[in-house]
Amino acid sequence: MPISRTSGSSVAQRSWARGQRVRSRRPDGGSIGDGTSPSSGDRRPGRPDARAHQRRRDARHGAPHGHGARVGPGPAVLRPLYDESEFAVRNVWRLYGGWYDGDPARLEPPTDRSLAAEVAGLAGAASALADRGKQVAETGDLRLACQPVERAAPSDGAVQELRSGIYRERHQGERSLMAKGVFSSAAAQPVPADR
Repeated sequence: MPISRTSGSSVAQRSWARGQRVRSRRPDGGSIGDGTSPSSGDRRPGRPDARAHQRRRDARHGAPHGHGARVGPGPAVLRPLYDESEFAVRNVWRLYGGWYDGDPARLEPPTDRSLAAEVAGLAGAASALADRGKQVAETGDLRLACQPVERAAPSDGAVQELRSGIYRERHQGERSLMAKGVFSSAAAQPVPADR
């Protein structure tokens, strides 16, 4: 039998199909990993199968990529060491839902630099964006705080110092190696002026 090279998506499709065949052979119709025990059919607390079905329904009805991507804390054995569960959810969503997230403004987006200039103009000045980022960081919402400081003046030393501080704080609060590396790198390197 000749060996053929296949793309990752066809491998994933075959894997999915294999899982569907296994599921159809189970007397209770469930599949391994859907929240049921392979032998008993008892539901585990939290009903992950119901959440999975809801996400699939949302995807079929055009929910955007980020919809439902936040993953709450799970058992200690599943805590993120290398990568965040949220990243995996987003990647699966993109794999099966495509790259378009449903927002027509992001179909052909402007450059980061032109968007930053427009947002700074709306705020009155780039320093106003940096100040707002600092205020948001003080409330503890570091995810949101990163957005205005990324769009503030990259050539301003005070803005760069504020940006580095926010990313250092994010680095300290992260659990996964991937997120720690990204935020540590962002804290150490200034925003490129040409971005």
